[in-house]
Amino acid sequence: MGDTFAPYNFIPFSERKMQKPDKLKAFNRYEDGTYTGNIEYTIENFTELHIGSGKKDINNVDEFFRDGYGNIAIPGSTIRGMLRTNAEILSFSYPEFIDDDTYLYRTFADNCINVKEEYSKEMNATNDNGMRIADGVKAGYIYWKDEKHLEIQPVKEFGDSGTTYFRIHENELRRANCLNNNEYMYLEEVETFEFSKKEEYKNKIELCYGDLEKIEELKKEIAEESLKEYAKDYVPKVLKKWNNEKKKAENLNTEYKPYHHKGIHFNLEGCTPQIDKDGKYIGTLINSSYIDGKTHHFLVSADEDVDKEPIQIPLDLALSFLQDFNNRSKLLGKNKEFYNLPMDGNNYLIGKKHKKLFFYKLTDERLVGFGPTPYFRIFYKNSVMSCLTQKESTPIYDYVKSMFGYVCADNNQDEKAKTEHYKSRINITNCICTRGGDKLKNCEAILLGPHGTSFQLYLNQIGKKVKVSGYNGLTTFNSDDAKLRGYKFYWKRENIGKISDEILSKREKFKNIFTKFEAIQPKAEFTGKIYFENLTKDELGLLICALKLNENEQQTIGKGKPYGYGAIEVKKIKLNYFYKSEEDNSIKEYFLNPEGIEANTLEVTYSKENEMIEDALNEFRNAYKDKLKRDFDIDFDKDEIIQLYQNVHKRESRLSYDRVYMEISKKEFRNRNPLPCANEFFNEAGEFIEPVRIYPNSEHTKQKMRNNNIQNK
Repeated sequence: MGDTFAPYNFIPFSERKMQKPDKLKAFNRYEDGTYTGNIEYTIENFTELHIGSGKKDINNVDEFFRDGYGNIAIPGSTIRGMLRTNAEILSFSYPEFIDDDTYLYRTFADNCINVKEEYSKEMNATNDNGMRIADGVKAGYIYWKDEKHLEIQPVKEFGDSGTTYFRIHENELRRANCLNNNEYMYLEEVETFEFSKKEEYKNKIELCYGDLEKIEELKKEIAEESLKEYAKDYVPKVLKKWNNEKKKAENLNTEYKPYHHKGIHFNLEGCTPQIDKDGKYIGTLINSSYIDGKTHHFLVSADEDVDKEPIQIPLDLALSFLQDFNNRSKLLGKNKEFYNLPMDGNNYLIGKKHKKLFFYKLTDERLVGFGPTPYFRIFYKNSVMSCLTQKESTPIYDYVKSMFGYVCADNNQDEKAKTEHYKSRINITNCICTRGGDKLKNCEAILLGPHGTSFQLYLNQIGKKVKVSGYNGLTTFNSDDAKLRGYKFYWKRENIGKISDEILSKREKFKNIFTKFEAIQPKAEFTGKIYFENLTKDELGLLICALKLNENEQQTIGKGKPYGYGAIEVKKIKLNYFYKSEEDNSIKEYFLNPEGIEANTLEVTYSKENEMIEDALNEFRNAYKDKLKRDFDIDFDKDEIIQLYQNVHKRESRLSYDRVYMEISKKEFRNRNPLPCANEFFNEAGEFIEPVRIYPNSEHTKQKMRNNNIQNK
């Protein structure tokens, strides 16, 4: 198995703990040895650029951001995010703004056997109960007690069956005529499963009359064998039949949608429900979206078990569930609310009157997971932040916290620590478009791709392979050695990636994931300012490095980065500041700009304007580098993380390969091929290459092969 392709990669997180020796600066005075002023700069885009406004026009096109005066602009928050991330990398600071989610997963046929077996083990999907339902999964009503408390009230079990729900074949429901027309998945009956050894085991049980222990062993054996036969023979046969699109289309009910149908009466014959309008039990029939091979619905107990205490769902898990739902909402389409918690948009629906029938599982009082169907997505063992190798200890004031500010949001801290915060000493204006604002065009892309749950991409897989000991080997969010790869960045591209004709031909099918947006064409210019207050010389040097470290540097911002949109370059930097001297407590004023304007205290003259600017900026950059060497023994220019950062941001570090990752064959993701490390894209001289094994059809690879052929001749 090879590596996979993605339009992004990662710069590793630093494992250092960088506590600044300087105390935090005050805001009520100019402190000795500090700089206060602003940086003026220009941004030029080299590919189409879109920064969203959160608004759509009458044609459902995402509009470009405009300020309060109607000017096309890049919002200050976008620049701030770029600067903060760059500063974190360049100062080895703690990665503050990583969402500490606990991801969810569900899998039955994953090429990474680790995660497949972990899911099966957690859900105990062994058929030991003989009902082909997950052991220990129960049903209940989920509701918001208030905005911070989500609860599940269990429902009663059916008699002595030990379960709160059953599977029931659609054929049985059709014969009972108990559903509405749009609640059947098919237009006519479908083939049912019959265990081929049913009579054989029936005879074995009769021969064991009175031997209860032996009979129980045989029942367990029947359950295991029938499940194997169901999975190995029946399901593939049905899928093969339904893979004939014509036959499938003829029997599929196009009006079907997920449903809850209350008030279903039935009786039990052993553990088999029989629909009967005069039946002893009452339940609710439910079913989720149709998938190939699906033939069963679920009959669920409707009565709350008031003798049982409600199950408290930790708020962080509730929020992780909502985040997971939001990430999948486009794929869920028009039926997405079936899968959601009791919500009205982003608002919680408080109280039992908004309760929904859900399923859950507890193992030794640990909540494995919950969801709208019995085979729900469950929580990984490790949260995202627990996979970060640099652990935060409070209080540590690194460069980024001391410059950009922070708010302590750790609920485990005492009350004083909870309220601790420090205001930013950096303020950033919107970057106003001064050229090219009239050159807008509508673009289209599929902006949906692998999420953090794609552990083969987002977790460190160095030395790991997919096929080791039967597909084992990959690190998942359940692994003890799970480690985040680092800061995600998008590769720049030679050309904007195109949506394939195959996908465009299925536009109606994929309409939920198509996005139209307004983009400004290349060579537009934006101007903005960064205001700073009471920064030390090394801090100002870091800020300048984060804005632009090297001359041949480009970055990516905005929407559509996977396609190559948003490549920008920072230009025409002007530095203006006041400096409060430590020696004589005086304030000195400096203006350094391309026009060569000099303050009265600037004694050095320069023959060229650009040389003056760059020399002045480098003085601050070098002050920061010297500080790292002196206080932390870090050689900035030789550090591996810094070298990778510089290589990634070079103008020439561009993919020539034109694939867009949403259009790679499904097999490539299903195979769980790991993502290569970013440093594999550069040779020892720091020159960009595209690994042949990953990009066999790229221009770089073709040229390399042509050169080899010439040499061989």
